[in-house]
Amino acid sequence: MFKSLLIVGILVLCICESRADSVNFIESQKDFITSCNCDQHTAGKFKMRGSFFTDQDLSNVNIDETTPLTITVGSWSMTNTLGNASKLKIGQGSLSARFDLTDTNHCNGKEFTHGKVNVKANASSGVRIAVSTGTGAIECDNMETSAITQNFAGTNGSVTGTVAVAVDIGNGALTTNMDVPVAGSASVNSIIKYQISFELKTVKVNGKSQ
Repeated sequence: MFKSLLIVGILVLCICESRADSVNFIESQKDFITSCNCDQHTAGKFKMRGSFFTDQDLSNVNIDETTPLTITVGSWSMTNTLGNASKLKIGQGSLSARFDLTDTNHCNGKEFTHGKVNVKANASSGVRIAVSTGTGAIECDNMETSAITQNFAGTNGSVTGTVAVAVDIGNGALTTNMDVPVAGSASVNSIIKYQISFELKTVKVNGKSQ
């Protein structure tokens, strides 16, 4: 039977140095033209690394394979249970899980992996989450939804915004959310290729919690 997330033992109640939750985020996307049928597609990627619940007592949070998990990064979201993780290890006072983000290649019908979500929890340091995934679509593969760059597509110049990051473990047992300011640039390049006019849009942003 899986144990509580907290290490069973004596808790040190005196915290000499306070820790704060934090998030780092980066995302980019660009348009491209396929050579086979001159279609225009948008593809990109984003990465989010965060430390959550760093100052909370996790002693009463029970974690097992049935525990639901929801992670939201801007317009992107994943909801699953720990038992569906590609790799899962729950020990005394620790948790390690990896979720593979997959889809089906619509040209050959095979499943492919375009991203990963890693979750690590420890009674002494909170919960660390890392999301790294492709976004948009290429010729035969659909990937994840853009977190925020799609909001700036078609803009020329500097861009700023806010990415809302939220974590829910155990249907409200552990919840947190924060707004992460981001800044970057966007551009539109008008070209003619294969005797067709295209407007190719590019966006890059990054940011971290304050």
